Amino acid sequence: MSSDIKNDLILEASSRVFPRVGYHKATVEDIIREAGVARATFYARFSSKRDLFTAIIRGMTEEVLAEITRSVDGIIERFSDPTQAPPDDALVEQLLVGLMTAVFNFIERNRGMARVFLHELVGIDDEMTMLFYDFQDGLIDQFARLVEYGEQIRYLRDTDCRLTAEFIVGGLIHLARAFSAGVGGYDARDVCRQFVELQLRGLVRSDA
Repeated sequence: MSSDIKNDLILEASSRVFPRVGYHKATVEDIIREAGVARATFYARFSSKRDLFTAIIRGMTEEVLAEITRSVDGIIERFSDPTQAPPDDALVEQLLVGLMTAVFNFIERNRGMARVFLHELVGIDDEMTMLFYDFQDGLIDQFARLVEYGEQIRYLRDTDCRLTAEFIVGGLIHLARAFSAGVGGYDARDVCRQFVELQLRGLVRSDA
């Protein structure tokens, strides 16, 4: 069995064990039993349960940030192209809904681990809380870029871009916690559409 396959087995087993019993009750023994690998195989890759969990969460947050960064880059590139039509409400809403829906679909696919991270550790465990705030700051940076660009092309009214981005991200994180906990029975795309619509109503210039 190749090293990559063994690594994948450990990660896949972890994504089942942590949500099933919680971070604190899960043990390395639980994970290697679920993965069907030797203890030495585990410790050749991870120094501890914490090291493994941190690697998984860091990978998840980096993937989400990369997805959002690509989307923001794409939106800015689209509206910077002089050969394309200028932004209008319908197109902007479509692009932003697509961006946010992709994020919530990712949470849905990784709901168990997101639930453990957001509900069991963030706010209690200092290391995980700092990891969360680093992720939150990354989200704010990207949405601030988007708001700033919207102001530059005079589509959005003038605001404190960073503060506006903090408001947007705060709402997204609240929804992400609800999605990860499986409460509310929300449809991701419908929620994202309503969220974007409400944000745009407050931000779009009256003469845009």
